[in-house]
Order: sequence, then C-alpha cells, then structure tokens
Amino acid sequence: LDFQSGRELTPRQWLEKPRQSLTALHEFRPFIAMVLRIAQKNGIRTVCIYHDGRWGETDPVRSGLDVPLTQGGTITSYPYFSGDLLFPSLPRDLSTVSPVEIFFSPLPPQLHDLLREHALRVLGGEIDSETATNSFYDTVESDPHHWLTLPDDFVAPPELWVRAVGRKEDRAARCSCWFTAPMWNVGVYFLTSVALAVAAHKILR
Repeated sequence: LDFQSGRELTPRQWLEKPRQSLTALHEFRPFIAMVLRIAQKNGIRTVCIYHDGRWGETDPVRSGLDVPLTQGGTITSYPYFSGDLLFPSLPRDLSTVSPVEIFFSPLPPQLHDLLREHALRVLGGEIDSETATNSFYDTVESDPHHWLTLPDDFVAPPELWVRAVGRKEDRAARCSCWFTAPMWNVGVYFLTSVALAVAAHKILR
C-alpha cells in the first residue's frame, strides 16, 4: 500500500507487464527508504510470539513468523523490518497496548527476499540505508522480468489477518481472522480492532 496515494498492489497485478510493475514499485520508494532509515537508526526489536504451546521472544526479521493461510496450513513470513513505533507494528503484549499489526511485502516472493537481504545488511552495519535503497532498485531495474514475475506455484498470503491466543474451557485456544478484499479499504486500525474483538469472543465463548 502506498500511504501517500492510497494505491495498493495485489498479487494479481504482478502477473501483468513487469515494466508496469516496476513503475508502480517506484511509487513505494519513499516508504521503503523511510523504513530502512529507521532500521539503521533504531535497529530491530524482538517480539513476543506464541509457538509450540508457549510464549517466547523472537527476532522476526531473522527467524520469521508463522502466518495462517485461508486455505489451511501456515507459511513462514519474514518481515524486513520490526521496530517502528509510529504505527505501532508487531505489538509485544496485547494486554497493555492497542494492537495493530502492519505487514508490508512487495510481492512477488523473490522481490521481498531481495529487500530483506538489503535490510539485514543495513542492520549488520555493512551498508547504510541510502545505499541499500539505491542498490535494491538498481537490482530490480537490471532484470524486472525476474524480480517482478510471480512463480507458477505462488500461494498468496492473506493481506490482513489477526490472531488471538488465550484459553477456552481451561485449554489453550487460538483463533485467526482474515479480511476479505472489500474490507481492505475500511481502515487498518478499525479492522484490526474488530477482528481482535471477534477472535477474543470466539475464544471466550
């Protein structure tokens, strides 16, 4: 999502002409540059996740997070950034903060992997954020067909989803909620609050 124009890229759009996708990707440059600058300045904070029946700390960028798929099963998602207090993203404790989770992923997967690779180099002190941004776009422009074409076996993760973890009838319980396409334009903060309420109600019920 381009926060300035409100434009949104969906997985289906990446199947069209790579040159058009490249033009659209440039609209996201200010956002990507901003995130990499914040990563360079603030680093990455760990998040608290529920995995294998217990809560624990993890580095989401290096270790990944489980994302539930609407068709069943999960995939491992690797955010290229965690630590911006503006949104806030990836809340550590649902009981003490207003939880809003925002994931941004420039599809297709190989493009996301390229950006994550540059983010890790910034975090490791190998390059600065400006160099990373320029290198990312230079690499994509050198072969847009490779970087901007979806693989045939691509399974799109949910654009917006929320998961609530608690106890039901004295047993561990977890509920996931996904948003349908017409709901995306309502607003992230409102939608996340509604989904959390629904998920919590299902666990309590």
